[in-house]
Amino acid sequence: MGKIPVFVLSGFLGSGKTTLLKQLLQRCEERGITPAVLMNEIGKTDMDGEIILEKNKQQIVEKLLDGCICCSKKSDVTDSILKLLQKKPDVIFIELTGVANPEEVVDSLTEPKLIDYLYLDKVITVLDGEHVLEYNSIFESVRELVRTTRRQIEVADVLIVNKVDLIYASHKEKISKVIKKQNPVSPVYFTTYSEVDMDILLGAVLAEKKKSHCRNEKQACTFSLTS
Repeated sequence: MGKIPVFVLSGFLGSGKTTLLKQLLQRCEERGITPAVLMNEIGKTDMDGEIILEKNKQQIVEKLLDGCICCSKKSDVTDSILKLLQKKPDVIFIELTGVANPEEVVDSLTEPKLIDYLYLDKVITVLDGEHVLEYNSIFESVRELVRTTRRQIEVADVLIVNKVDLIYASHKEKISKVIKKQNPVSPVYFTTYSEVDMDILLGAVLAEKKKSHCRNEKQACTFSLTS
């Protein structure tokens, strides 16, 4: 069995992470892929997790509540992921709280207990197109949040600028310039309701599923010819 890919979903509260996650889970269901989810919330209740479970009570979900996952003990993160691995998913999605630095979460994936079983596929950062340019002034009194916002952009493998229906074209151009300055290499998608081609995001997972299907068909054919 190969290593399981992990997708880290990053971005501030209200940017559209959970909306994106729901679409990723739906696409997995359509393609016969078994996903697992690790949800992180600052508070003691997990509203996003409940939203995810509304449609499918059998969804494989673990929750880390009442604190940022990057501030939790690594053992807590490791234990949660190990529980997910026991369910033998094809892919794991980690939705971070808005104030989490994705780098610290990615680092936790290299723990000795995990490294042989999974690998990071992508860090996907979702930005609120209506407010992303204001973050520096909004968080001016909390410099750590400004740094977190920048790191969420800088370390992303894919950037999704959401809520473009609420902004002017000139605002969109300014956002593009800011993003390209901080992350000149990763693709940027401008969306409404986080709607982007899920097959692009899930490319490696879909390819592995197809290869697995082909291998199974080949084995079945071989069995049929020799039996």
